[in-house]
Amino acid sequence: MGQVQQASRRLGWQGLLRAAFGIAGVVVVVLLVRQAGRDALLEALTPVVPWLPALLVLDLLRIGADAHATRLAYGERAAAIPLARLLRAQLIANAVTYLAPAGRTAAEATKAVLLARFTSWPEATAAAALMQALALFGGAVISVPCVVAAGLILGFSAKITLLIVAQGVGVTLSGLVVRGASRSPGLAAWLGRLRFRRVADGAQEFHAVSRGGPLVPLRPLLSISIGRAFQVAQYGIIAHAVGVLHVTVLGALLAQGVNMVALAVGVLVPGQLGATDGAFALSAEALGTTMPRALAIALVAHVLQVIWIVVGTLVPTAWRVEGANEPD
Repeated sequence: MGQVQQASRRLGWQGLLRAAFGIAGVVVVVLLVRQAGRDALLEALTPVVPWLPALLVLDLLRIGADAHATRLAYGERAAAIPLARLLRAQLIANAVTYLAPAGRTAAEATKAVLLARFTSWPEATAAAALMQALALFGGAVISVPCVVAAGLILGFSAKITLLIVAQGVGVTLSGLVVRGASRSPGLAAWLGRLRFRRVADGAQEFHAVSRGGPLVPLRPLLSISIGRAFQVAQYGIIAHAVGVLHVTVLGALLAQGVNMVALAVGVLVPGQLGATDGAFALSAEALGTTMPRALAIALVAHVLQVIWIVVGTLVPTAWRVEGANEPD
């Protein structure tokens, strides 16, 4: 009974923290919108409307690249997963990315739950842990051209350039930690010493599966990196649409770099609400534009998030697959 009460208390605190971060994000957005001015924002946002189909297509390509990476992460076990189930799980997980704090971790856990019935729990959790690490490594890969772009535009000693460098180093180290922990048998041994034998046995199988491939599998990493490239194109289009002048490949990469810094700063905030907005508003001068137009870039990104949240929420009921019995 004590364990149940502790678990309930922990879930309660987690809910309160999620609500607190969400409310803080909304407050930041409201303050920034008031500072930018309604008319200036509408002037920047209105031209984006015709571009929304192209932006959604790029998002769909990114989601497809992530789904392909997931399939590769399962290795030979991927043959047991129907393609429709994989795509369905990816759309649901994509919505979770924007709804939960530490969204990518929650999204990979969601995919593991939805796909475990086709393999096993240790195999599904191993694939989820690998995808979490690869997402971090993918961020490191795209941060390299972002650093180059920021350095060429602003200078390699500029604050934004250094922040993108720090973000790239941080995600690289985080990815190595995740992969190292996944491949180390230490956790299973520790659980065994605590007499959690059943959990320890599952952890041993999890580690065995995780050690079955290279430290950094290149094919799924390439797929994730291609997805990041689609995101760069997306931010370039958004910047052009809101009226940022002279948007080039370097400018799109700089915008993506700002976005990635915001992802790192706002990792615990659902959808990075407030963090992305603040990052772009503060980077207006670096992007060569006004604060309302820079803020508009973040607001368009939030609109796309809302669209995919709606899609992911509707998928479990609107897209029924034969014989489905996983927890939707």
